Amino acid sequence: MIHYVSRSRGGTTMVAVRLFERHLHPPKGLMALRGMTVTLGARQRPEADVLVVNRSAFTLATTSVSPADVHLVVEVASEDSLERDRTTKPS
Repeated sequence: MIHYVSRSRGGTTMVAVRLFERHLHPPKGLMALRGMTVTLGARQRPEADVLVVNRSAFTLATTSVSPADVHLVVEVASEDSLERDRTTKPS
């Protein structure tokens, strides 16, 4: 997992997420996704900022992936969201 902490939740965080998404170059067979959840249980689907997953796990209808398909999780936090990120969305 990669953690990046920005000073504010606004544009800086959005730009950081976009940079991770665009500049991660996964090996063949993997892909970077933004806004995708990981199914941990029936009512447990956390959403990371960027995931690197098996390409075979993704279709246009995919809304969540299995933990077995996840190779990298990127979560961008801001100083004003660290408490929530650490207690509500633990690693």
